[in-house]
Amino acid sequence: MKSILQSYKGMFRKKYVKIYLLYMLFFMADGPVQNMLPVLLEEKGQPARYYGYLLALINACCVVVPGLVSILSVKYSAYRVAAAAVTAAIVTGCMAFGVNRTYVLIAVLVVLSCARTGFNYSLGNDINYEIEDDHRGKYFAVRDLFLYGGISLGLFLGGQFVKLASVSGMYAAAGLLYLLPLIMIGIVYRECGAKKDGQKADSNTEKEETEERVSWRVFRKIAGDKKFWSYMIVKFFANIYGVAMEYLPLYALTIGISVSNVMSIFSFMTLFNAVGALFVSHMGDLKGRKWFYVFDIGFDALPAMIFLLSQNVPLFVFGIILSMVKDVFASVSFAYFYDVFDDHNGTIILGIVESFSSAVGIIMPVVIGWVWEVSPQLVFGIGAVGCLLSAGVAAVFLPNKKSSA
Repeated sequence: MKSILQSYKGMFRKKYVKIYLLYMLFFMADGPVQNMLPVLLEEKGQPARYYGYLLALINACCVVVPGLVSILSVKYSAYRVAAAAVTAAIVTGCMAFGVNRTYVLIAVLVVLSCARTGFNYSLGNDINYEIEDDHRGKYFAVRDLFLYGGISLGLFLGGQFVKLASVSGMYAAAGLLYLLPLIMIGIVYRECGAKKDGQKADSNTEKEETEERVSWRVFRKIAGDKKFWSYMIVKFFANIYGVAMEYLPLYALTIGISVSNVMSIFSFMTLFNAVGALFVSHMGDLKGRKWFYVFDIGFDALPAMIFLLSQNVPLFVFGIILSMVKDVFASVSFAYFYDVFDDHNGTIILGIVESFSSAVGIIMPVVIGWVWEVSPQLVFGIGAVGCLLSAGVAAVFLPNKKSSA
């Protein structure tokens, strides 16, 4: 235990702590906002299938948003783009309180959801690639301790707010709460971004390197890598499960669990995962990350089957606990991507994979939304099949070491 804690000592330097606080504050506001989307629509009298339409639109936007955000971040600074994204979250979070007209509400929620993508693919990516390879797993674990801690606190406060007011009121409060990470972006910029801007390499050299990394030769090399296609298939099947689980808060309402209780469960388990991730990430750095990754995506079949086979409240809570306990592997799974693909092409591959996942997500939420109206439980059966197929492909075809792509 002592040796594990000592291995994290270097992860608490002044610069890192400010980054961790930024993540905590952003996701403290963003956590309840993203988790309660279906419940907000239900409170405003929208049919369940409209949530499927909303997810489809969000994924349609996310086909282009990550790439666009990356380009804008290079051209105008990741910090400016992140600040713009958070500002959009402030505005749309407050608007969600008063808007009731269906199409306007959906448009507002699409922008609000894309704000997180804007934050992650601007400042998030800019920071992630500055972390040393040997420390990346530990960095993600500590960062996620603050991130999940923020989500946990946000969900708890959001649940209490819902008791006193409404889900719509919670969105207005979260919108104002986004002001804190906006301020923190400026603080982190003074610590990290300003120095980086003052130490830029020769512009011609940077331009040549950028052109090389986006050349057709590089894309052809990526397209010829079997591990790339295996990873794409893994993500496809995992997305099926992911979309199914988006309906979990709504499913809780159908079996008589209150919104505040759902948020309290999510809050507790999110905090538990944040602490557990510290130990799992340490083991991943020592033992290798592949089988942690396979277990992470395969284990999801168990809670999905529980939701499929039972409408019993205690079993539902047990299923929630199982579905969230395994998230202690999240930081290891995220770091595993960098084990599969080298740093030179990793950014491009990540963009392609996320755009593909979002493209699939345009259709999948609509299909799942219609399945929900036939049988809410069947949604989770489909999700269970998706995660088992995903884990099977990962186990057979993904490597333990970096790709040459």
